[in-house]
Amino acid sequence: MDGKSPAFRRSADTEELIRFLRSKPVGEIVSHEKLSEVTHRLAGNGAHVVASALKTLWRERAFWRPIRGVGIKRVSNEEAVGVADEAGQRIGRKARKTIGQLAVIDMTALDAKQKAVLNAAVTKMGLHKKIESPKVGERLLETCIALQKKLDMKPATMLLLE
Repeated sequence: MDGKSPAFRRSADTEELIRFLRSKPVGEIVSHEKLSEVTHRLAGNGAHVVASALKTLWRERAFWRPIRGVGIKRVSNEEAVGVADEAGQRIGRKARKTIGQLAVIDMTALDAKQKAVLNAAVTKMGLHKKIESPKVGERLLETCIALQKKLDMKPATMLLLE
């Protein structure tokens, strides 16, 4: 290594897929079959190639979403906003499931440290569950809108990308 080049290089298949997807307009759907054709791999075996290409394109602000059983779609900024709600719903469901699993643990069989760890875990899952509730989501949205107007600030995502 010369110290200047990265320790890894993208595969030729990944580079080819990136070039192919860059040329697609917002709203375009690329089927699993077409992805397999472009990556020269069967759909399941090329998942890492697709994931790597999409990660690169996300950094370039080209957003693609999976469509179950179909392929991927290049989505508009407006459509991409829904990603947070979908992720929040999954997090909330996972938190509820985890709380249920932790509820069956016999506290009397645990030592003091394990009890504290369990209580902390249940509390953390409860917070995840609570923050993903629709009521809290609405209040948070109202607060963000008010603050953004008041402070004339950039959206949080812009600050994260800087």
